[in-house]
Amino acid sequence: MSRFLLWYAHKVKKHPKSILGLGLLVVVMMTVFGIGFGGSLSSEGMTIDNTPAQKAADIVSKNYHSSTSGAQAQIILKAKESLKNKNNVARITDIKNKIQRQEDVQTVMTPDQLFNYA
Repeated sequence: MSRFLLWYAHKVKKHPKSILGLGLLVVVMMTVFGIGFGGSLSSEGMTIDNTPAQKAADIVSKNYHSSTSGAQAQIILKAKESLKNKNNVARITDIKNKIQRQEDVQTVMTPDQLFNYA
């Protein structure tokens, strides 16, 4: 194997443009032959039935077909000091206000409202 690699390295150093051109030609020919034999450059419809991932995707698409069904996100905050001190409460309020201004956000709840300080 090392002999082949040494030979190939020698050829590439001696004729770099020819090797690059040949490589591009091979890629173009493989693409043309692939499409010619019924291939496609699209990945649509590429599924494998009866796999756990496909079953999960089917369940999700069946139950959550509408994109407006809602989602929930949780932001975890960590502080060197207490989250209840004056500066951190102001930061939490600022974060809440910025998130609440987003178009698709319906509700934002702070740790004070949820009583979930740890």
